[in-house]
Amino acid sequence: MVTSMAWEGLYRDARGRLAVSFALYSAITLVLFRSLLPHIADGLPHDAGDPALSAWALWWNARHVPFMQAWWDGMAFYPEHGSVAFSDHRVGLGLIASPILWLGGGPVLAHNVVFLLSFPLCAIAAHLLARDLTGSDVAGFIAGVTFGFNPYRMDHLPHLELLAAWWLPIVFLALHRYVRDGQARWLALFSVTLALQGLSGGYYFFFAAPLIAAWIMWFVRSLRQGAAIAVAWAAAVIPLLPALLGYRHFLGRLALHRDYQEIRSFSADITGLLSGSPLLAVWHSLPALHRQEGDIFVGVFAAALVAGGVLLPRSPRPASVALLRRVQLACLVLAVLFEAAALSSVAGGWSVRVAGAVIAVHDSARPASTAAALLALAGLTSAAVSDGWRRRSALAFYAVAAILMWLCALGPVPSFLGERALYRGPYGYLMSLPGFYDAFRVPARFAMMLAFALAAGAALAFARVTRGSRAPVRRGFGALMAAGVLLDGWITALPVAAPPPSWAWPAETARSAAVLELPIGGDLDEIAAVWRTTGHGRPVINGYSGYDPPHHRLLRRALARHDSSVLKGIAEFGPILIALDPEDPDFRSWRAALVDAGATAATADGRRVFLALPRTEPAAPPVGIALPVVSGSANRGHFVLQDVTDGNRATRWVTQEFQRGDEEVVLQLDGPHRITGVVLSMAIFAAEEYPRRLRVETSLDGRVWNIAIDTPTSALAFGAVLRDALNARLTFRLPEVDAGYVRLRQMDADRTAYWSITDVEILGR
Repeated sequence: MVTSMAWEGLYRDARGRLAVSFALYSAITLVLFRSLLPHIADGLPHDAGDPALSAWALWWNARHVPFMQAWWDGMAFYPEHGSVAFSDHRVGLGLIASPILWLGGGPVLAHNVVFLLSFPLCAIAAHLLARDLTGSDVAGFIAGVTFGFNPYRMDHLPHLELLAAWWLPIVFLALHRYVRDGQARWLALFSVTLALQGLSGGYYFFFAAPLIAAWIMWFVRSLRQGAAIAVAWAAAVIPLLPALLGYRHFLGRLALHRDYQEIRSFSADITGLLSGSPLLAVWHSLPALHRQEGDIFVGVFAAALVAGGVLLPRSPRPASVALLRRVQLACLVLAVLFEAAALSSVAGGWSVRVAGAVIAVHDSARPASTAAALLALAGLTSAAVSDGWRRRSALAFYAVAAILMWLCALGPVPSFLGERALYRGPYGYLMSLPGFYDAFRVPARFAMMLAFALAAGAALAFARVTRGSRAPVRRGFGALMAAGVLLDGWITALPVAAPPPSWAWPAETARSAAVLELPIGGDLDEIAAVWRTTGHGRPVINGYSGYDPPHHRLLRRALARHDSSVLKGIAEFGPILIALDPEDPDFRSWRAALVDAGATAATADGRRVFLALPRTEPAAPPVGIALPVVSGSANRGHFVLQDVTDGNRATRWVTQEFQRGDEEVVLQLDGPHRITGVVLSMAIFAAEEYPRRLRVETSLDGRVWNIAIDTPTSALAFGAVLRDALNARLTFRLPEVDAGYVRLRQMDADRTAYWSITDVEILGR
C-alpha cells in the first residue's frame, strides 16, 4: 500500500513537472512572438506568402474528407485536377486546426494557433525523450529548448509544415522504451506517431528513415526485436498510402518530378552551418554565405555541450582497443595524404607513372571524398565510438547521428562556397531509394534531423558532464546552458503581415465560373489569388506550389509575351470570371483582348474590373487517317524522319536555337493525297517548346506552296497540355486540298524557347 501511494505521488509529481515545463515553453513562445498576439486572427507571421498558403490548406482540409477526389482537386490551377498534390497536404495539422475552423474561427486564426503551438509541442516532446533517457528534467529542459527554439526553426517561420516536427521525438521515445522493456504498446506508439509525423510533414517521415535505420543498427541486438520494429515501421506506412498513391498518380500523369540539378541547388553548403536567419538577434552571418534553403545554423551552445560530453575522459580503455588505435592512426595518415593530393589539384593537377601504372589527380572531389571517408572510418574506429558501440551509448549514437544528418543535408554532391568539395555525399546514396531520387528537392531540410539529434545529444551530454555534481550546481549549469541555447535561436522581432486583400465579387456571374486574376504576377500574387478562394469559393486558374503544372507554365509564358490568343484556349474550360487590375499598365490592352475573345463586363467593386468569359466549344477535329511520310527535312537542328514518326516520346526533333520566326520543317508524302489536318505531338516539352505561330503550307510538287492556315498556337497548346500532358497533341484542321508535300513554318519569335516535335502526323485520305 505504501509502495503504491509512493508511486502515485511520484507519478503526480512527474506529471506536474511536465505541466510546468509546458507552461514555461508556452511562455517563452508568447514572449518570442509577442508581436503576433494582437493580430492572432488577422495577421500572418513573417509574410503573406507561404503562411497564407498554409492557412488556405488548413481551411481546405477542414471542409473536405482528405484523399477523396474532391479534396485532391483543390481550388488552384483550374482546370487541372489534383492540385493539392503539388504541395505538402498538411492533413495531420487538422487535429489542431480543424476544430478551430469548425467552431467558426478563420483560417488565419487556425494557422496562428498551430504556428504558436508548434514551439511548445516540439519542446515538450524533446523534453519527454530526454527525461526518459537521463531521468533528469533539467536535461529534458535543455533538449526542449534546443529542439523547440533552435535557429534553424527561426529560418523557417513561414513554413508551417516544417515547424510541425513534434511527433519525431515521441517516435524515438517509443523505440527506446520498446528496446528497454519489450512491450508491444511502445511499438504501437512508434507506428502511430511516425504516421502522424508523415501526415503533418511529409519531408520528416522520409528524412527520419536513415536516422531510424541507424538507430536500429546501433541499439537493437535481437533479431526478434528488429523484425518487430520493421513490421511496426511498415504499419506506419498504411495510413499514408492514400496520400502516397495520390501523389504518385497526379504527379505521374503530368511527369512532374524533381530535377537532379534542382536537388543540388537546394542542398546546404558546408558553410551553411555558419549561416542563419537574418532575424537572429545574437548571431549574424555574412551575406555571401546565405543560400536559399541552405541556412542550417543550429546554434553553438548545444553543439558545444555535445562535444564536451563526448570528449570528457572516461575510465582507462582496455588493451583490446590497441588494434583499433592502429587502424585509426593509419586512416588519419592516409586521410592527410589524400587531402594533400586534393589540394594539389588547385595547381592544375598532376600524374605520375609507378611500376607501369599511372596515378593522376586532376580534380579535388575524388581524393577529398576518400580523405573524408578515411576520417569517418577513423572516427568510427576511435576508442570513444567503439566503447559507445559496445555499451550502446545513447550519447555516442546521437552525436554520430548529428554528423550523419548534417552530411545528408549537404545533398548528393557536398560543396564548399559553391564549389564541389566531395565526389558524393550520403544523400547521393539515399537517392537510390524510392522517393529520394526525384520526390524531394530540399536535402537541406535534413537540418531538422540534425537539430533533433543535437537536442537529444545535448541532454545526454549534460547528464554525463554533471554526473556526481550537487543539485544546485546541476540546476545552475543547466539554467546557463538553456539560456545560451535560447540566445542562439532568439530573434529580434517577428514581422507580421496582413493577409492578402479581398474584394466584392459579382453576384450575377454563375457560381460555376472559375476565376482568373490578371495580370499573373509573382509568387505572392499567385498565392493571394488562391487565398481569396476562401472568400469567393470558386476555383482559380492562378496557383502557386512546389510544382508548376505544365498548363500553368504555358499560360504564364504566353501572358508574359502578351499573347492574348491563349485566352481562347482558356474559354474552352469556361465560364471564366476574370478580374483585371485597373492600375496595371496593360489594363486597356487586356480588356480589349478579352472583349475580342467574347467577354462581357460584370459588376466592378472599384479595386478590380471584372469580365465574364463564356464557355466556347473546341473546334471539331479533322477527319482522316495518318498518311505515309517518306522523307523530311528541317532548316534548323538535326532532323531524322524516324525520330518524328516512330510514336516514341523519347525521340524528337528540336531546334538548336531559340525560336526566331524562320524555322521550317518540310515533309513529303508517298504521293498526292487529300490533306485534312496536321497533328504535332510534343510530349512533356509542349509547355515550353510549342511553335508560337504556325503556318502550314501545302504543295503538289514541292516548289509552289499555298498557305493552308496561319495561326497563333498558344490556345491549342493550352488545351492539348491539359488533355494529355504526356503526349500534348496539337491538332490543326486544314481546308481540304490535294497535296504531296506539307511545310510547317514557325512564324514568331521567342528568345526563351526552342521548337520541338516528338511526332508529326499528316491526316487525310
